[in-house]
Amino acid sequence: NHDNIFYMCWELVDYFAGNIPFVATVAAHESAHLVQGGFGFSFTAITEGAATWLEGALISQAPRPLYWLGPFEDWNALNAAHIYASLFGKFYQFHGLFLTYLMQEGVLGLGHTAALQLYRPFVDVPFGRGTYDYYLSFMGKDAPEEFSPIELDVESTDFPMAEAMLNWRVAIVAACIVEDCRRPKDPRYLLPRHLRDRPYWDCSTYPTYWSHGQASVHRAAMEMQYGGAAVYRLAMPQHTTVSIADDADPKVRTKVLAAGDGKLHTAEVVELRPGESVTFKGSARE
Repeated sequence: NHDNIFYMCWELVDYFAGNIPFVATVAAHESAHLVQGGFGFSFTAITEGAATWLEGALISQAPRPLYWLGPFEDWNALNAAHIYASLFGKFYQFHGLFLTYLMQEGVLGLGHTAALQLYRPFVDVPFGRGTYDYYLSFMGKDAPEEFSPIELDVESTDFPMAEAMLNWRVAIVAACIVEDCRRPKDPRYLLPRHLRDRPYWDCSTYPTYWSHGQASVHRAAMEMQYGGAAVYRLAMPQHTTVSIADDADPKVRTKVLAAGDGKLHTAEVVELRPGESVTFKGSARE
């Protein structure tokens, strides 16, 4: 097995001038590949994402930062990119953080998440929808006693992986809310506790509209790829209505996160379909 040709860690220690944490991270990442080698093969996003998960959250370390493997030019283009694509080489971090989100109790849980990233056929397959959908269909349930295949939904965007990815994007945004009391309470909309006060994303890069600057934001839009996302921030609104146009793409799902106002109104997460709207009451929120 070529995976057993392991990194020469002493050479790395010398090369990186004694940067032991870096060498330990590499060792953890490559150890994950050694384990994976006994469970068949999968496409790169799950394989590398899972190893990136092990080197971070699974051994109680910080997640790999987005600057790893080189710079990138546009945070919003990265956010909107294909979930499996290697745009700027960041799919390692995206899938690692996705597994970090899923491992929480109240979401998928550690046991199911560990099984998800190890389960794979002994063939090279192009995508991970089947694996993700199978395990995510048991969210909040006990592990099944026997295997029963599931039928992939290829007509809509309401399948388990789509729901989990959408909620994960909300959780990334929720970390931008400074005060814990203003964030959602549902773990589906939160990152793990040790990351909730340490935003993974640069929150200042989201397109932001200030409530005092204009009366409304009209038809804000962005080009997105499969599994990508676009986030828009409305800062300090009061008694605000958010609506989706009747002619909006029905296959693009939208969830609105309204921070709590610190008084009477707690944080809310509402999904809107084309033609729907919601009004958030209370004092200044975002």
